[in-house]
Amino acid sequence: MRLMAEVQPLEIRQYFNVGDVSFTIDSVGNAAPSYSASRWSPEPDVVWRRYILCDATIIGLPANNSDFGLKTARMYYKGSLVAENNYEVFYAREATNHPPCSTCSNCENWYYYWKQAFMQKYPDITLNMRYNDTHEVLQNRCGVTPAMYDWVYDTPQSNNEDRMDKTLILIAPCAFGYSSNLKFNETLTGIDTFFSTIFHELKHVDQIWRADMFLWFHNGVLGGTNNNDSFRYGWSWNTSFTRNGRPWQPHNHWAIGLDGKWGIPNSDDDSDNYTDNAAPVPKVTNNIGILELGQGGIHCDDICLENLSETNSDWPDGWEIYDFSPYNGRDNYNMPLYGFAEREAVKAADDNVRQNDNARLDWGAPGKNHGTINNYND
Repeated sequence: MRLMAEVQPLEIRQYFNVGDVSFTIDSVGNAAPSYSASRWSPEPDVVWRRYILCDATIIGLPANNSDFGLKTARMYYKGSLVAENNYEVFYAREATNHPPCSTCSNCENWYYYWKQAFMQKYPDITLNMRYNDTHEVLQNRCGVTPAMYDWVYDTPQSNNEDRMDKTLILIAPCAFGYSSNLKFNETLTGIDTFFSTIFHELKHVDQIWRADMFLWFHNGVLGGTNNNDSFRYGWSWNTSFTRNGRPWQPHNHWAIGLDGKWGIPNSDDDSDNYTDNAAPVPKVTNNIGILELGQGGIHCDDICLENLSETNSDWPDGWEIYDFSPYNGRDNYNMPLYGFAEREAVKAADDNVRQNDNARLDWGAPGKNHGTINNYND
């Protein structure tokens, strides 16, 4: 950073002692600046020397997002303060020169500092989050909750241990870009997209916990299972889709009926050589998966636990069905694209983040504070 002072009037310049002028700037976190010796600007004629220059250097980025922002530069003449001016300190948003990060090996500066900003703003929220640029779905969206999106009956698998961490959310490299707040019909950018993505994925984490409790409660094992049935990993999410190359169409959204037997009593409904069992993994025949749960039509008294009006069979029947339509007279949340679980997550994000809500926490360049000093809206 170059500091500069102009010497006036012209007549005194050739007699002025440059060593009588010194400068200081504020530290950035724990990094103290070093200074070059004060010197004249390099005009060819000594008579026209006009400026005294000094270079201040701070090496490396600080550990904390709060270390950036408004600072003060000061000029001294013979040890007495004679002038000061404010400036702001930023980091290069998409560089990776931040201090070592425990939750990623290659995250960009915005992720490192905005994650801190979120945790400082919401200290009561437990955040289990990682930066990820390899998950397939993160090529075109900002975040994902692996324990929901990647749910399969035979979790865990060696190729995706993240599925077993039911509180983990992954954030994509594009999460500093654009997103939407449908409730207020706004486009979100930068740090507000990042915060909105976190609230969206945290709602999915909350859904996983609530659905697991709902399922286990109805099957008489509140808080856990015997690890040898189809309930061992909780509620089966996304089972109306092919996931990880496996066309799982059955689901474990059932409670056992009064007869105390799954499917048709005393029948091997899924042809796995076991009678009336809730198999840990569906038996697949001709690329179709079958469980005994709910099999047998009128001959089965198993109790379906899902809301049958939900497109993806992922909404427990005991959960509230939100009215998503009143916001500004719009019905964005009722778009067929969104199942109930996704709509609830969209609502959680929209209720918590609007455009520029978090602008004063953004010290990236480019970013929402970068431009006019002490003004984010520029």
